Amino acid sequence: MTTMTYPIVGMKFRPPADTVVKTLRVKTPLTLMAEPMNPYDSNAIAVWVSLEHVNVAEVDRLTRGKDQSWWVGQHSLQLGYIPKEVAGHLRRKGFPTQHEINAEFYYTFGSNIPHVKFDFEPEENGK
Repeated sequence: MTTMTYPIVGMKFRPPADTVVKTLRVKTPLTLMAEPMNPYDSNAIAVWVSLEHVNVAEVDRLTRGKDQSWWVGQHSLQLGYIPKEVAGHLRRKGFPTQHEINAEFYYTFGSNIPHVKFDFEPEENGK
C-alpha cells in the first residue's frame, strides 16, 4: 500500500468549502469518490467530508452568516477534487469507480494548502 498526499483543488467553486477547510483538524476523515459520469472530466476524483466532522457554527461565523442554509438537509459536503492530472493517472492505475476510498485531511510540512492523504495500491500495468 502506498500513502499518497495531494492538494484539494476547486474549493472556490464549492462554497463554503474554502471556509470549511479552515475549521478542519489534521486527520479529519474524508472520502474520495470517483466521478466517471462527470461531464467535464470522466477521471475526476471528488473529495468529501461528512458534516459530523464540520463545526457548522464556526463556518457560519467565518462566513458572517452569508448563507446559513448550505448545510440544511445535507450529510456531507464536497470540498473539491484531486488535481486533474493526478486523478487521470490514479484512474489509469486502477482507482476504483464502484466504491469510496477513506482518506484524511492533511497539510504538507510548511504549507497552508489543504491536502488529502490516503492509501492506494496502484495496479502494476494500469488498466
